[in-house]
Amino acid sequence: TQVHMCKRTWDVINFDHVTALTMYKNKDAFMNKKEIKEEHRYICKSNLEEYIEKKVKQEKSMKGKTLLPHQLVKNIIYPNGDMDETNINIINLQWKGLVEHIRKNGNDDNFLNNCISCIDVSPSMYNSEVLPFTSAIGMGLMAMEFSNVKRAFTFSEVPQWIEMDEANSFYEKVKYIQNTHWGATTDIYSMFEMLLQVCLENNVTNQEMAKYSLFIFSDMQFN
Repeated sequence: TQVHMCKRTWDVINFDHVTALTMYKNKDAFMNKKEIKEEHRYICKSNLEEYIEKKVKQEKSMKGKTLLPHQLVKNIIYPNGDMDETNINIINLQWKGLVEHIRKNGNDDNFLNNCISCIDVSPSMYNSEVLPFTSAIGMGLMAMEFSNVKRAFTFSEVPQWIEMDEANSFYEKVKYIQNTHWGATTDIYSMFEMLLQVCLENNVTNQEMAKYSLFIFSDMQFN
């Protein structure tokens, strides 16, 4: 891919051969966002749009196994420019590829089935070049992909349950979490109380509850 980019033969790039990281770093270039007035760049953009459209219609994925969850989350929350349909589809397809890779390499069929994610969205998570915030969302959503509970927590001043339809795209899930309530503190005790209340309402036994683990994605600055 890089050879064609250097030789100015972008029009013959085969996107089946483009690595996950190259697509992640160069999708705006492939889409000719800078509007470089060269024919091979226009053709490259058209080829990519057709390639992505075909993947979406066939409900397939794109290469994603060399990416980390926070990278794709960061693309959504802090985009370099306009987030158009092709950009969103690429991120969704790469997330799907990453999930498929992890599912294929999980220890067994029960990998992460009995886990509940707790995603810290308090202000302290925005430090260190935004990595704590994006990492917590990415890892929390990845655990949700495998959990048979299909729900998670966001917690800050006021904890909230996240319940999402499996039909929701990765992009939609990230935006939903981004827009959840957050406050100036992180009340982990309230989160445990909320979890207990749900278990009581649904008559969850001690034996059943003992099967589950809470995965807390946080910088650990709790009340």
